[in-house]
Amino acid sequence: MKMSSTIIIRKLALQINFILVLLLICNSFNLLADVQWASKVISYSSQYSNKKYSASQSLGPPQVMTNYGTTPCSWAPKEEGSIDGEFLHLEFKNPQKIIQIFIHETNAPGAIYKIIAYDDKLREHIIYTKEKLVFIYDNSRFLRIILDDLTSYKVKQLKLFLNTKKVIGYNQIEAVGISESIKNYKTTINEDKSVKNDSTFSSFQKTKLSSNINSNASELLPIVSSNSKKLFFTRNFHSGNIGEEKKQDIWYSGIDKYGNIGIPHNIGYPINNEDNNFAFSVSVDGKTILLGNKYNDDGSTEGGVSISNFDGNNWTKPKELFINNYSNLSKYSTFFLANSGKTLLMSLDNNDSYGGSDLYVSFLNKDDTWSTPKNIGNINTASDEYSPFLAADDKTLYFSSGGYPGYGKNDIFYSKRLDDSWQNWSTPINIGSQINTIGNDSYYSLTASNEYAYFVSSVDKVSYEDIYRLKLPVEMHAEDVMLVSGKIINKKEKKPMKAKIIYENLEDGKELGITYSNEKTGEYSITLPKGTKYGVRAEVDGYVAINENFDTDSLNSFEQVQKDINLIPLEKGQKFLLNNIFFNFAEFTLLKNSFAELNRVVSLLNNNKFLKIQINGHSDNNGTTERNMMFSLKRAKSVRDYLVSKGIDETRIIAKGFGEKMPLVSNSTFEGRNKNRRVEFEIIN
Repeated sequence: MKMSSTIIIRKLALQINFILVLLLICNSFNLLADVQWASKVISYSSQYSNKKYSASQSLGPPQVMTNYGTTPCSWAPKEEGSIDGEFLHLEFKNPQKIIQIFIHETNAPGAIYKIIAYDDKLREHIIYTKEKLVFIYDNSRFLRIILDDLTSYKVKQLKLFLNTKKVIGYNQIEAVGISESIKNYKTTINEDKSVKNDSTFSSFQKTKLSSNINSNASELLPIVSSNSKKLFFTRNFHSGNIGEEKKQDIWYSGIDKYGNIGIPHNIGYPINNEDNNFAFSVSVDGKTILLGNKYNDDGSTEGGVSISNFDGNNWTKPKELFINNYSNLSKYSTFFLANSGKTLLMSLDNNDSYGGSDLYVSFLNKDDTWSTPKNIGNINTASDEYSPFLAADDKTLYFSSGGYPGYGKNDIFYSKRLDDSWQNWSTPINIGSQINTIGNDSYYSLTASNEYAYFVSSVDKVSYEDIYRLKLPVEMHAEDVMLVSGKIINKKEKKPMKAKIIYENLEDGKELGITYSNEKTGEYSITLPKGTKYGVRAEVDGYVAINENFDTDSLNSFEQVQKDINLIPLEKGQKFLLNNIFFNFAEFTLLKNSFAELNRVVSLLNNNKFLKIQINGHSDNNGTTERNMMFSLKRAKSVRDYLVSKGIDETRIIAKGFGEKMPLVSNSTFEGRNKNRRVEFEIIN
């Protein structure tokens, strides 16, 4: 039966319209397909290894950009040019009808000659064949296969067949997706949308540091102290380096209050020697430095990580950090010591790594060793993750990786820690094209104020790296912190002291961070992330500290606080405030967040059996003299009763109330009255 000419014309018109619409959509990247990516490996002919280049690397959405080239985040056969060919059989979580297949071939593309689809009853359907394979000059391609029509069945699995003898090189497949939409798909970089769409962001241009810092040598590993006063970096083969071969040395510069960076100086012996010397991180005040390598007594170095302190005149001999069960299959590693002094991040290749070098975390033990490194989990990929930097907020982690879509081989990304397990992180976000380039970008460092970021780039030179700085827009800031600085003072002698400074969560008494004051000046600096009520104290044998408290619950911008901490010798007649003792207004029942401070008084009394103390209660001048006297005495008795309940002999503790008789400051202001309502600890024997 012949069709009429009208029907033929109508069919041709429909076909032409379909082709025109298809061409229009194919060239539109604003309309992107909803793609389901393979979620399970059914089988494969071979794989290059069990981690890198394994069949499991073909699961999920694209991890690198098109034209990236060879990547460990792709499946690759065990050998080039297999006689029997190769295949990859994958499954999709939700069977669906399809009209498109997307295949990201990251290296040696063009070897796919047949694809079989399996429906939800696992019946075979040949949906793609290519008799003649043509050599493709591109390193990679995003293959898009458009079927003639939507399949009548739901596709559950795809099996891809490759003739690897026809295409030179290791054929790699990084992602396989299916779609019921005719729209196109484009791999995109996961950037912060608020920054990407902010027209003001373009005004924040990265700046190469001046010739004071950047020389004809390579400048690497910029490390800025959180208080923005010191910049440390590494120079490679610089004429000012130590030794005949001029291997890597550490240099430093001061930064003034206007952000100007001074003339750099070689940090010198004992940190720099004939070997390669480099640093990973510095303390908040820039006076404790984390160094690559273990420093041996004979002056040589070997793999490991060490720490050195500035005593006011010189840097101490680097001391090795002992990490329990540490091992690294790679000859390269990077480290970062968090501002808290209790968390050590590192990159290493271990048995439980996802592929190459992964990011791990270790915690400070009570004996000053470090716990067995723990893989931080879901942000690691089959590619290398390295150069970790944890912002002062103790949550925002910056790192370099080649395992996510970016602008070059390795980009800088950031992720937020979501809980205290250190294994649950937000989806990494690319830091953006202002910092990341077509080359390798890494070693990001950030001040506590979030004002400036420092990083290394090789974009302006063929063979050497330089240090850049970027003034950050607010959208790129880590969370706000309080920077607390001051001195540890011997109150009796009015002299600075070296002390261990500890800060804790007042709600539960958990120790959150430690640092040490400078031996010569007594200076210290700590950063307190927002959202917590902190207690801060100093510890020295034979002394008691007046503990301070800081509330960051309502912190909504970076804040700097100056606070000296007084240490009082354990001598008769000495008094000190119990600052971290809390009561509700006009009440004398102790609040829970007082217990951490009082428990330390219990320990002090247990460790010093000769001590006899008096608890002095004081009030402001609100109310009658009689009421204030009664009120101050009841608060003092509440403290005494708590200490007795913890086993302290009641004959060692006297409670007295002084009412409004002994104000510290004027009662004319709210702040003054608040200071005068206090509890004191007095040594009477």
